[in-house]
Amino acid sequence: MDHNNRPPQLRDVDAAVAARIANYTPRKVSELWWLEVGDEVRAAVTAARPSSPQIATGHLNALVRFLASPVGWKVGTRLDIAALLSLQSVETYTNFVVGIGSKSRQRHALRAVGRAIGVVPLLNPSPPAALTRVNPLVQAAGHRPIGAALLAAVISADRGTVPKALFDSFARANPQVSATAAAANPSTVWAPATLQSLAEVTHRREKATVTSDSRKKTDPSSTVKPLSRTAALAQARKAMAAQQRAEAAEADPVAPDAVILAAIEGFLPRLPNRPVWEQNEQLATDLVLAYEPGSARNAKKVCSFVAVFLTWFASWPGRATNSPRIRRDELFAQGVLEAFVASHSSTERSMSTARSALRRCIDSLHPDGRPARISRPPVVGPYDNQTCRTFILLAKNQPTDAATKRICLLVGLPLGAGLDAGDMRALTATSFSDVDVDGVPVLTVTVINGRRSRTVPVRHDIADLIRTALRIHAAAGQGPSARLLGRVEDRTNIVPTDDRVPVTAGDPAPSISIMRLRNTWLVAAMCSNISLADLLKAAGFSTPRTITDLLPHCPPQDPTVVARTLTELKNPSGGNR
Repeated sequence: MDHNNRPPQLRDVDAAVAARIANYTPRKVSELWWLEVGDEVRAAVTAARPSSPQIATGHLNALVRFLASPVGWKVGTRLDIAALLSLQSVETYTNFVVGIGSKSRQRHALRAVGRAIGVVPLLNPSPPAALTRVNPLVQAAGHRPIGAALLAAVISADRGTVPKALFDSFARANPQVSATAAAANPSTVWAPATLQSLAEVTHRREKATVTSDSRKKTDPSSTVKPLSRTAALAQARKAMAAQQRAEAAEADPVAPDAVILAAIEGFLPRLPNRPVWEQNEQLATDLVLAYEPGSARNAKKVCSFVAVFLTWFASWPGRATNSPRIRRDELFAQGVLEAFVASHSSTERSMSTARSALRRCIDSLHPDGRPARISRPPVVGPYDNQTCRTFILLAKNQPTDAATKRICLLVGLPLGAGLDAGDMRALTATSFSDVDVDGVPVLTVTVINGRRSRTVPVRHDIADLIRTALRIHAAAGQGPSARLLGRVEDRTNIVPTDDRVPVTAGDPAPSISIMRLRNTWLVAAMCSNISLADLLKAAGFSTPRTITDLLPHCPPQDPTVVARTLTELKNPSGGNR
């Protein structure tokens, strides 16, 4: 049938859907009955604008069954679907006439048709909750007292992959990652066992830390001023741009991973997107490879974005041609992605994800190349045990009370509770309190740092440093609301660089790196029986990126323990599977 000769109500519907509606004939009603109601039924289902032929058939079947039921149309009377298809009649029909197996499906179809013709009220539903897929193994283990290092080994043994993406998905789905404290009265509720575990974190495992600092050693008395962050970024951009120009002349790019290629070649788009994908398969493959997916699953997800986008682009009115074959240069037109996003009614988060992925695909194919990006600097490794013991000894033996207080806090807070410089900015004496756990006092520190506000127990073997600093602070006549470190909240550095070097009687001591001390605490906690969820909460992390970066600094896990833990997680009941 020519498009212009179709009934008016079919002209705005997708051709395949329109054909399904126009050619539909029900099976369980008489031909005479269908002749009387057919046009009205087709018009009502067309108004619902089903998105696929299968959905159109479902709507048609549901409406026909409803009209043929005792609740529906009485033969011999005038058919008025709008009057019959009320919310009450739909509920009566699905509750008392429809079988249990199809209640939900038929109710959904009838309500969709009723909303389209204006008789079923359109509710104001809240946007669907964002769902995050989490590997069941990680979900089960993430809240159990299994250290991050052991959990990573278990995941690698089970899946043969680096657990970064799985840790990330767990963090997004884990409700405990969000800030657990208001700015005025931050607090974190810990189970006694977890509180005790965090307080008992030790460095029993010598292999859990590195024993050397790969960075260039400098004399503390040197007058060379370190580069500012702005200058360092400028240098990095300049170096990366030069490297990009040098690499531009390379003839052959790095060959994509065979697993990634196999995932792309084996990808089968959804039926509505299949024709355009098959006609532009090479372009689609180039777009997905330009994204540089990191896994087969990631590649398939990008394939889905590309398939939907190319199908939309093939019929986009903004194209200069309506050829089914899409040229690569067409994708570089101004405003293409904005038009694509505006034409879809998916959730804002879904479209944001699709836009980001497609922009990366298209920009990477642009002849001018993708702009140089600054790579994230590698994580700083933890201190070895001997260096930590040296810092603790020096902190207790400074020549003045002011220096002792300062070094005790600079060593004790990151090494004992995993605080970084930003966490220390607003600390006062009132930030600390003792909690009784089975008769054992546990020193805790409450951090006020926006979304990262939390209460963290201090390690038992480090708590004495903090108590020493608090005694000196009180003896100096400082009020409980006086800041422990510095006096100005918005200062650039918590402590000047020169004040981070402990005073010694002999050779100069190394400068204290708060970040390395914090990472030392993290690695020790990762090697203890503290769950991933609790570790994220204690560290104030919203993502486990630093945790995964520090995994190489953890000791190898015992294969027997890994195998036993994996078995227990997969079969918690202990029975035969």
